[in-house]
Amino acid sequence: ATELARLVTEAEAAEEREGGERWAAQYTFSRSAPLMYLPDKFLAGHGVKILNVTVSRSCLVRSAEASSPSGGGGGGGGLRGLTLALLGYDAVVMNQVLNALPGKGGVLEAKRTGELWGWSDAYVANKGHGGKGGKTGGFWAACAFKLNVVAASLLAFFFTATVTALIVRMLISSGVVVMFPLFALCQALGFRELDLHILTLSYPWLGLPVELLRRQRKPAAPLICAHTVRVVVLYSMYEACQLAWSLWFYDKPLPDGLQLEVFALVMIWEYYAMIFLRSAAATFFLPKYTLLVFLFLHVYLLGHAYAFFGLALLGAALLVLLALVFATLHLELPAANRLEVTFENPRAYFVELPWLAWHASMPPSWTLFMPLNSRVRTIYDAPGGGEAGDGMHDGAG
Repeated sequence: ATELARLVTEAEAAEEREGGERWAAQYTFSRSAPLMYLPDKFLAGHGVKILNVTVSRSCLVRSAEASSPSGGGGGGGGLRGLTLALLGYDAVVMNQVLNALPGKGGVLEAKRTGELWGWSDAYVANKGHGGKGGKTGGFWAACAFKLNVVAASLLAFFFTATVTALIVRMLISSGVVVMFPLFALCQALGFRELDLHILTLSYPWLGLPVELLRRQRKPAAPLICAHTVRVVVLYSMYEACQLAWSLWFYDKPLPDGLQLEVFALVMIWEYYAMIFLRSAAATFFLPKYTLLVFLFLHVYLLGHAYAFFGLALLGAALLVLLALVFATLHLELPAANRLEVTFENPRAYFVELPWLAWHASMPPSWTLFMPLNSRVRTIYDAPGGGEAGDGMHDGAG
């Protein structure tokens, strides 16, 4: 008969016995995934053995904490108890299952959250939990595994950063098209003081074509609809990319929603880069910094069978937010004060194209993937105190 184990911590079981409540498992584990979805009556009728396991706190935390009813043994124990209360037992129980029952796959379910983690025999062996006698494949196998983790981390950064940057660019350029029908609706409702010229000044890449169409007595609705369809199609493709990335790079036991939180973090710094990243110092600093944070996070995520991944992501997010605040206060504001960044020259570095471009048009989207090849020079940068260029350029992206 196949066995299925249900686990509960000793403290939780004691509370339920004192309260007269029915014993309820916190985790369910099985070697066979289909057993996790079958009702108890069906399992009993087919001779499936169910093992009810109560896990002592000493198996989950240090003995000093386990001896205390509140989970703390002094100041350090109280801090560890608070951390455990915030993080839960998922990572601890998952690692106990992987180490106590090595060499085989299985499925573990957290009853309270409904999270389900499954792994194969090969996954356990590759993470160093399998093999004969618990041994790994040796030095070269370990080197190959680490190189694979670094390569996967670099590929994850490349795809998530580039595709997210493209989507952010699209949302900024075409996503604002919703303002035009909104202004038209407000004017139809009687808000005559709203002037469409405000949108033309704010979004010239859309406002000027709309004004030109109206001057020629042509409808602007097709242009607005085209941009709206572009937003829907490209954002749908971005959502599909997230599913593909989850299968390519995160096909392993992870907390629910962690992949989406990683993508959201990348979206935050790409929005910042598109809107606020303008000075030369911040342009050199922030991309390299976010690359290092992303790599360190993913080496931890992909290099361990299961660990405190949520805490690692929280640390990475705080480091990125700290860098964004630092870049704004200590790099962008001083650059604006010394006129390195102005209204006429909004970015210190840019991509220069060898042909003329309409001033109100957006640069081609493929310029996102070109290296920066030009820099605006102010009067303070001119050699010998001579006059510098006014920062005008042809076909700049």
